[in-house]
Amino acid sequence: MPTLQDVANEAGVSVATASRVLNGAKHNRRISGEARELVRATAERLGYRAAYHRRSINRGRSDTLGVALDVHAPVEPPGPPSVLSDVFFTRLLAGVEQATHRVGLNLSLIVPSERQRAGERGLRQMQEGRLDGLVVLPSTAQGRLDETCTALARQNQHPAVVGVYTDGPRPYASISADPEGAVRLLIPHLADLGHRELLWFGPADRHGDQAPPSMREQAFLASAFELGMSGRLVHYPWRTAGQHADAEAVADEREAVLTAFLDQEQPRFTAVVAYNDAAAISAVRVLQGRGLVVPRDISVVGVDNLDASANTLRLTTVDQRLEDMGRLAGEWLGELLDAAPDARGEIARRHTPLPPTLHVRESSGPAPAPTASSTPSAK
Repeated sequence: MPTLQDVANEAGVSVATASRVLNGAKHNRRISGEARELVRATAERLGYRAAYHRRSINRGRSDTLGVALDVHAPVEPPGPPSVLSDVFFTRLLAGVEQATHRVGLNLSLIVPSERQRAGERGLRQMQEGRLDGLVVLPSTAQGRLDETCTALARQNQHPAVVGVYTDGPRPYASISADPEGAVRLLIPHLADLGHRELLWFGPADRHGDQAPPSMREQAFLASAFELGMSGRLVHYPWRTAGQHADAEAVADEREAVLTAFLDQEQPRFTAVVAYNDAAAISAVRVLQGRGLVVPRDISVVGVDNLDASANTLRLTTVDQRLEDMGRLAGEWLGELLDAAPDARGEIARRHTPLPPTLHVRESSGPAPAPTASSTPSAK
């Protein structure tokens, strides 16, 4: 391997000059542009690579951004799969990666340790100089991270941290979704198609029966009421693939709940509004299994737009723009890193909600004409 001395000798400069150029020293303005280009070209021709840690110290940058995500370490089967197998998180990560790729930065996944949550670990690694900035994903517990960032902000210190899919402003730059707005796009769409009797298909609250319904469910009820539509509720247990054997078992459980409800109640409805696309696909399977045709007999809509167009029946759904959130987070981190210290506060106080977008596809259509019994039934 060529050494720094080899590069200096070949370029006809001192070792100190070659080091300042190749290791990114901050104070190299006295070196002419011609000399810098000569050193870099010589190093490239010889195949010399500057030591990463020395270069990072000289530049005060690690060229690496972290993504904090509280996932469990892999365990022996039949343990839960990684959260990274969930397309929700991979969409967010894809957006961050796109932003970092454009500026040539590395991306590091920060997971929790036995004593620290992912966000706290990421902030500590930033303070140690191992990371330049941190994106906080929604599964990350934010309590202590928020407290630390609040304390730093009071000292006019603003770490390069951006939260995505947050539930509101944080003590650092943040980008939020609009789960209520997502559902509120679906109900008028169904009303315009003539639907008046709806079924909500979503999870029971993870904190127990006495807890308030999810924001999506509340938006469903409020929007249906405002438009003079009736709405029934069917709840399946709150599960994730990580808490269950696998995603297929979770889907089987959802479908069993809806099947039992239809067997017992035979309710009147012409459209199903599902909590997310996975629940919508489960609803389609159950309805088709009963001989019903979607959307001729009944419409089904979902939320998230995660592979909703790749199914046999392309779902009408709402896109929460996860990749846009990740991409914007990466761009904001770039601004924070390049900003002067006295300008960081303005960026760190940013909070932007991204409005969702409706994608009308094959699973929603006009409400069927009323009959003597408009109850969906097995054929």
